Amino acid sequence: NDPLNKWMYRVVPLCDTMKEYVWPFGQLSELDEKQYIQAMTKQIKCKFDKNTVVYQKIQKWAFKIAGDIAASQCFLREHLASEFIVSLRDVSRCLNFFYWLMKQYETILEKDKTSLWTDRALNIALGLCYYFRLNERGRVMYNNLMHQRNNRSFSELLDIEIRNLSKSFEIPSQIALHNTLKENLFILFFCVATSTPVIVVGKPGTSKTLSLQILLNTLCHRNIKQFHQKLKDNKFHFNVKPLQCISFQGTRNCKSSAIKELWDHTEKYSNDKTTTTLFLFDEIGLAEQSPYNPLKILHQLLEHPKISFVGVSNWSLDAAKMNRMIVHSIPLMDHNGLMKTAKAILENSNSTFSNQAIINIITVYERIMKDRKNTFKPNGNSDFFGVRDFYALIKHQATHSEKSSRQSLEGYLRNFGGLDHSDYRKQLSKILKEVLNRTESEVIQELKKWTPVMCVERNLMEKKRGQSPDDLMVSRHCMITSEEYYSWQLLLEYNILNFNQIFLFKSYFPQDMYSNISNYNQLNKIIDCMDTGKTVILHNLESIYESLYDMLNQRYQTRPSGNVYCRVALGTESRDCHIHENFKCVVVVQKEDVHSANMPIAFLSRFEKQFISYRNSLPSNINQHVEYAKKVLMEAFKVRRLSDLFCGYCEDTIFSALLYLAAQKAMQTDDIKDDEKKEQVQISNKNLNYITFDRNELKLELLDLFRPLCQPEEIVKIQRYEDIQSYSLGAIVEAKKKNSKDQMAMIITNDTERNIPIEWIHCTKEIASFKKVDQFEKTVKEFFNNEISGDVLILQCRYTPKRKYQLEQIIHILQLRHHIFYNEPTNSKKHKLIILLIHTSKKSPFPLIFRQKWDIIYVDYLLSTDTILSQKDSKEQVASAIDRQLKQDLSGYALRAFGKLHFPHSVDSLKERKSLSLLFKDKGCAVIVVKRLKTLLSKIAAYNSIEYILCNLAKSGKKRGSFFERYQDVIDTLLTLTFVNVLIAVYQNGGFAKYVEGKTKRGEKNKKYQQLFERALQNEELVKMRPVNIDYNHLLLASINPQLYSIRTCLQCSFPFSYSIHSWCQQQLSKYSKSPNNGLSLHATMLEQMPIGNDELTNWEVGYSLKVTHEYAMDLVRFEFSSRLHTRNQQIILRNVIVSMALLLCGKLTIATTEVTIHYYRYIISYYVYLISICSKIAHVEEHVPENQPGQWLVQMTLSLWELILFREIRTMSEGVLFFLNSISTLFNFLLKRLQNDNTNLVNKLLKQVNLLMKKNI
Repeated sequence: NDPLNKWMYRVVPLCDTMKEYVWPFGQLSELDEKQYIQAMTKQIKCKFDKNTVVYQKIQKWAFKIAGDIAASQCFLREHLASEFIVSLRDVSRCLNFFYWLMKQYETILEKDKTSLWTDRALNIALGLCYYFRLNERGRVMYNNLMHQRNNRSFSELLDIEIRNLSKSFEIPSQIALHNTLKENLFILFFCVATSTPVIVVGKPGTSKTLSLQILLNTLCHRNIKQFHQKLKDNKFHFNVKPLQCISFQGTRNCKSSAIKELWDHTEKYSNDKTTTTLFLFDEIGLAEQSPYNPLKILHQLLEHPKISFVGVSNWSLDAAKMNRMIVHSIPLMDHNGLMKTAKAILENSNSTFSNQAIINIITVYERIMKDRKNTFKPNGNSDFFGVRDFYALIKHQATHSEKSSRQSLEGYLRNFGGLDHSDYRKQLSKILKEVLNRTESEVIQELKKWTPVMCVERNLMEKKRGQSPDDLMVSRHCMITSEEYYSWQLLLEYNILNFNQIFLFKSYFPQDMYSNISNYNQLNKIIDCMDTGKTVILHNLESIYESLYDMLNQRYQTRPSGNVYCRVALGTESRDCHIHENFKCVVVVQKEDVHSANMPIAFLSRFEKQFISYRNSLPSNINQHVEYAKKVLMEAFKVRRLSDLFCGYCEDTIFSALLYLAAQKAMQTDDIKDDEKKEQVQISNKNLNYITFDRNELKLELLDLFRPLCQPEEIVKIQRYEDIQSYSLGAIVEAKKKNSKDQMAMIITNDTERNIPIEWIHCTKEIASFKKVDQFEKTVKEFFNNEISGDVLILQCRYTPKRKYQLEQIIHILQLRHHIFYNEPTNSKKHKLIILLIHTSKKSPFPLIFRQKWDIIYVDYLLSTDTILSQKDSKEQVASAIDRQLKQDLSGYALRAFGKLHFPHSVDSLKERKSLSLLFKDKGCAVIVVKRLKTLLSKIAAYNSIEYILCNLAKSGKKRGSFFERYQDVIDTLLTLTFVNVLIAVYQNGGFAKYVEGKTKRGEKNKKYQQLFERALQNEELVKMRPVNIDYNHLLLASINPQLYSIRTCLQCSFPFSYSIHSWCQQQLSKYSKSPNNGLSLHATMLEQMPIGNDELTNWEVGYSLKVTHEYAMDLVRFEFSSRLHTRNQQIILRNVIVSMALLLCGKLTIATTEVTIHYYRYIISYYVYLISICSKIAHVEEHVPENQPGQWLVQMTLSLWELILFREIRTMSEGVLFFLNSISTLFNFLLKRLQNDNTNLVNKLLKQVNLLMKKNI
């Protein structure tokens, strides 16, 4: 994953302004280089006394030395990737090696002048500087070159030196001294002894670490004398000092300052001339990838080092750094090396292996590594398997060989696992069958037996081979490749991983993600597990894995005390940490990461790898029910795709459900009945192998498990006899508290976070409110341990794919705290319920995976207070659904509708709201309003059911939120908008003020008013209301973007619904265009007999006094003439005029006679309006007209008005004088016609007044 690894040099482009100063120096010509080499050879010679044999030998060999070095330089330039990778630094290092070798033998050569050491020394120097940096092909070519020059095999002579020197080292048992190890020891010895910087490059398993351990152990203070003796025995006369090693762990985050600090510290040890000081830079390749470019410091440190330097890497470094060191490129081990290694491992074990058995193992390994189909190379990663897997396989086979005459395939499946696809299993089966001479059925049986889950279990059970005196390490640490981010949790279901182990997660809480403190805390916890022998599970801790390479590689050092230690890097420092013999480490990685070609091979090769998924983890006796389980659910719920019905349904859902049910059944054994014993049951793969399901039993259990997870919007589309209950949050809390010891509750919902019911807000905490994982853990711990904290804790979080790892960590923390709390016997009867409320979306739902610690329920609408039956409630007619809603909250809908009204003038909103709240709690009015609402809604012919409306809304784009929230929104919107039309009709008729007054006050009048109001309100013909005539887009808009509805007129009424009655009467009278010839009484009678719905107009007049009818007439004055008559006195006068005219014309005062009078004599009334408007202030106004003398009263009122006329007002008015004269004439004629036969005195008086007015006007 390093973008620069394909380049020879890691450089930064030079800025354009500097390019004009660049001068290409070029490189030395071949002749110049030879001259330099000759001069440098002469310098080496001059370091010795001219009288010594060494001087003479070098002088004699000078031409050959310079020639061989020059030829080596030319060869490497041609053979290596870049001609710039070879320089005079290589010449200098080669001559320094030669000088040191000759210096060591100076005394010997003085005694034996015929010694061939000079030739041997030159071969060793050339091999160290040139030969070992080449690959296999390059070595053959180099050997041919040297053979042509010297007529002898260079490689054979060098192999003799390597073999002889290797015999001097202390090689532990079970370690094969193969060629690779010999070369490593050879190079490291000379580079360390001469303080020549060296980098050892090779893939994992090429004995880099082992070589260093052997070297350090051999050259330590307690073994140095023994080593000197072995050197002499092997005819090497080297005087080397004890070795003191200081290690630095390279990481992708290290800095040059840390390297320099430790380098200076190491140099201080070099002051002691009795020891050789070594700076060991482990995983130097990782440091090269650091963004801080820390290896730049090596350019100056390695020029003239005072100490020895060894770098260890899995890949080559930048050429600028490689050029400053001896490069040893370790080739891969050949067949003979593998054979020798296997025999060495098996040599001191108790197992008995034939050569053929060893060859079979090697053949299996080689066929896997050389497979041409890339079956064992996920995404082209050729290093997914390596030689370390071979070593581990040999050790495993050696450990288990005595247990059975016919070896199990466990070792092969454990050490070549981590993949899961059909080609992999098919090809592996083929190889095992052909190489091991097994039948196909035997191989298949073994594959079924040794599932990845079983392999992980066996790995964790093995620590060391205690029965063997060699204390052979059997199993490596385990890498779990999790197919999905949650897949590894099934190991908890099997109890292979348990809550007594230590789980460490990468924290995705905001303040932890970029904090080094979090990394240090994790490392300290790991060190504690190493010391105490606990099993630790590491999850997504990529930032600290590099610090643990020694531990993961089981690179342990045994102290004289017998204790085992390894190095752990802590930032810029490292420390040796004690390793308990029972310590075990499990690393959980994701499939996409471990199968990536960018996965670091140094990390990958350290583990026994297993691929964990729900699909490959069920025992065959349970796995056989998978297809049946899918069929049961599809048939029971009548769906083709289960993912449509169950939120979060995925491929693993059925597998997890069967595992969940099997584990539940395993705990329900006959001999375990009480809960305390049930807690102690350990579920394992072996337990589940004996679980059987009766099909009918399995069907019932599956349906019980999946019913609470149905999405109601899908259920309503299905024609089923059985309805599905949708539970409320409150019902779940009450039900699950009783079972809180066994399980926590996981609620999945598509509802929004804001819809938490008020009664549960006090115990609800949002995960997003926690900034650190420590804060979250503290809250959960306090909940369980604190009696005051309450019995319910609701943890609310929004699931997104980016937060999946955080949610997995949260789930595990809750499981752990729940386990710890209820594992205490004193807490067994306590009820502490954790509810994990996961808000998800339909586009990226939270995966539906069943777990033993969790009871999963789908809640559609969090604000729901009752259990809802999905089909019954959504398929019922609108009127039925509304009827149920109105019974619950009629006044609430009234208030919401009132909030949508816009009045033409200011209204006391608080008073009106209070009136509405009280009004609709009364049965009388409530029944009438509900009936009118139903009638209005029944006119919406297109709305068959709530489901029908919701489906059309979904087509319009309203899909967000919960189904029942949309269901409620539809009802609320329809009811509110319909209620708006009801209120508009009422407020246009004066509102509820008088009705509320009639309800609260006593008296016959108030009671009559109340009855009249209710009678009118329920009359659809009289009080007309507009139906809700809206389409789906309008409904959608109304629910998300409320608008106001204006009331065009808001009149003050003293008589209930007088405006509606007046409108209806005038509408009926308008059908008669001509004035009545036979008087108004007949028309009034006809009007009274016309039906208004189920009533007649007389129904509104029974039992009413003259005073009440006056109020009706007053309302008509306000409706018709308030624009001209503004004061109350003016309006009363006109009201009395109309009343007197009705009495005069019809002989009685009723609603009908009043309406007839206004309709047919509007022109007379308009003249009275005119007169009243131009009169000066009237001192006294009578409230009522005498019923027995209406004509006399009308004349008197007319005369009074004439007397009070202000002529100045007449001249300024738009109607002018002419209109005034017309009014006098018209009114006089009207009164004269009606009164001339009845009262002559009144007529004469009226005539006199008219004459006077005419004169005044003239």
